[in-house]
Amino acid sequence: GRSFFGSLGVAEKDQVVVINLREPGYFDRDQHALRNSKPQDFRKAVNWLLSQGIKVVRIGHSDMSSMEVDRVGFYDLTKMNYPPEVDIYICAKAMFYLGTSSGPFSLADQFGTATLLFNELPYCSRSNSLVNLLKFVDKHSQKLRTIADINSIMGLDIYSANVFSNCNLIPLPASGDEILKTTKTMLDKLDSGELSQSQELSFPKEYAFRFQGH
Repeated sequence: GRSFFGSLGVAEKDQVVVINLREPGYFDRDQHALRNSKPQDFRKAVNWLLSQGIKVVRIGHSDMSSMEVDRVGFYDLTKMNYPPEVDIYICAKAMFYLGTSSGPFSLADQFGTATLLFNELPYCSRSNSLVNLLKFVDKHSQKLRTIADINSIMGLDIYSANVFSNCNLIPLPASGDEILKTTKTMLDKLDSGELSQSQELSFPKEYAFRFQGH
């Protein structure tokens, strides 16, 4: 990982955010549909991070669409061929993980890396995380449903798109401005110590067992 990023111009001392935004094309089932996001919605946040001198590394699969970010400090690995160990390294090394709930999020979480999640379902969170829950509007009234509303309709631990659709609930993903605002809040929380930033790259003794059982 160090050698690969060194060849790209990313130094060991650089502040780096890793971003992964789930899109169709890798492994798709009904329970994944509401996790998918449009990468373009995250451009404002990525550009702001770059303006702060923070480098941004995007990981994922080759079928992902372009984020349409063309600035120094942004590295889109979805358009490169590289060793899979690189994903492991950057999820452990990053100052925080930004994106949606998927495999790389769990990988970063295993290393204790702080995580910033958007459009999250089901309605839950893990420690050391800042979570933006996916909002829903009523199909007929177009009014925003509260978490209490959704809990009374179906409970808070469901993530199947069909169930929400059958209950006339239409997803309302976070806007670019909302994503930018929450990303700024994430940096504030890291700076204040409310969330911790892990830089420890060693493997705990129990890591292999925990990873296998995850």
